[in-house]
Amino acid sequence: SNSSVTAVLQGFTLEADVPLRTETGNSTSSAGADVTVTYAAPFNVAPQPQITVNNKQAGDDEVLLSYNANGFTYKILNAGARVVRAINWQSTSY
Repeated sequence: SNSSVTAVLQGFTLEADVPLRTETGNSTSSAGADVTVTYAAPFNVAPQPQITVNNKQAGDDEVLLSYNANGFTYKILNAGARVVRAINWQSTSY
């Protein structure tokens, strides 16, 4: 052992490999209020959900109102009016 030798750290890099996670589900919109979907477990980074209206009719528009790591809120409109529709959704993130 030589006490006159000193080690010097020039740099340090830390990398984390976080796998993607996907949650899927279904829901039914409301003619009277916005609908909030809550994930089974929060994501680390808020995903933007993909919403598919089942048996979509002419004039149907899915409107994503908000989303965060815990879930999302949406409504379905037809010609500007709220309608009841079944949807499937998918969210993927870390």
